Amino acid sequence: QKIFLDTTRLLAAKTNNLLQELWNYIEDGKIMQSAILLLAAQEQIRGGSSSKMNGSSKKNGFDILSKCVMRLSIALKWEKGSHGMAQELLEERKTLTDCAWLLVDVISHAGEDLSAYIQAHSAVPHAEVFQHVSSVLEDYGFCPTGDLMDTINLQPYNCRKSNGESCKGLTDANMAVMESANLDAADDKVKIITSGPGLI
Repeated sequence: QKIFLDTTRLLAAKTNNLLQELWNYIEDGKIMQSAILLLAAQEQIRGGSSSKMNGSSKKNGFDILSKCVMRLSIALKWEKGSHGMAQELLEERKTLTDCAWLLVDVISHAGEDLSAYIQAHSAVPHAEVFQHVSSVLEDYGFCPTGDLMDTINLQPYNCRKSNGESCKGLTDANMAVMESANLDAADDKVKIITSGPGLI
């Protein structure tokens, strides 16, 4: 994982208009690619990488992406499956968009600690990775449900908005994207930590 992220980070540093490339991934529903690029290039994104999106290159790129995803989500909620878009496809796009919003939010808040863990632990068992990642996300208010989970199924987290309202529905979107992931330890079970502080 470390070598792959390092390579992606180097490529991102040479990419013109990085935020636009990220937005293309998000808009196309490419959640895995978006996750890797968000995690690998987060320092560049936080620093306001060159982008024509919203007419500014000085804003935090995560803020720009979050606003763009929210606008897309609102637009999709007004769609009725017309204009050549089947209802089933529309619902899939809504789910992927909600998942993208949560992904941007998670990496924006917890990305630095997650990246530091990956840099220091380039080869560890999947169970250990999930335990540590669960702990990191919990520290940032993305609270585990306490349920057992398969390593192929990455939807164990609830999150809370700034007003304390649950946004658990957004986490269900992970099911759609994780079905295509090839994880070696698909049969392993991980008990998620349930104690710890909630979101302030």
